Amino acid sequence: MFFSNINYIEKNITEVQDAKFKNSLNILSKYVPVSFERMANYANSYPIGVFEDDKKGWLEWYEKNKCNNLKLKVTN
Repeated sequence: MFFSNINYIEKNITEVQDAKFKNSLNILSKYVPVSFERMANYANSYPIGVFEDDKKGWLEWYEKNKCNNLKLKVTN
């Protein structure tokens, strides 16, 4: 689930940043920092450079925590 949300964001960052895109960011934000404040731009979009920086942190977090029996929170 963690990587499927990252993949969805990566595939759609230059396309339509729809409700599912923003939901993926919200799901990830429960575990890792997401730079929502950097979305306060004219297009109200998640810039690709910000994504690339955030993704590095997300992958580092995963590597540090993957052996800790990670259980992702279930959301509606």
